[in-house]
Amino acid sequence: MCQPNRLRFEFTHVKQHRRDNSFNFLINFRKMKNNLLSLAALVLISAAFTSCKKDPTLKDQLVGNWLSVQVTAGSEDLTAANSFDLRLQDSKEFDLDLTTVAPLVGTITQSYSGDWSTDETKQEVTLVYNGTGETKTWDIIEITDTTLTAELVENNIRYTVKFQKQ
Repeated sequence: MCQPNRLRFEFTHVKQHRRDNSFNFLINFRKMKNNLLSLAALVLISAAFTSCKKDPTLKDQLVGNWLSVQVTAGSEDLTAANSFDLRLQDSKEFDLDLTTVAPLVGTITQSYSGDWSTDETKQEVTLVYNGTGETKTWDIIEITDTTLTAELVENNIRYTVKFQKQ
């Protein structure tokens, strides 16, 4: 014979169990949703910090000590007889030592100093020499963290100097 109270208890127990599982599912779903939202926010914040990094300006790239590794005038290689030691300071001042090895005379070093400026759009650096006020504008052909190639046209001769950052 069937006992009505026992059936009611079992039926109520099944209903309660289903409610508990549904409730647990909702809680777990909400936790998972919150975790996913937190993860998405973390990814966005990380991306924002990395994308805020400012690209270096031409001035930033040029500051430092540059030593020539190749010097050409037109198609003639002058590396063995000429070297440039160019120091571009953050204060926009420069020092330049030009060393030339001349036959019969030997080694001659000429030292110059002055101020320098850049033109970002034209990719140029201009040196203004102290004392004489002479100005020379070099075209930046290529620049990386460690190398610089610059050209200057003077008296219809194209001088190309490749530098290595020291």
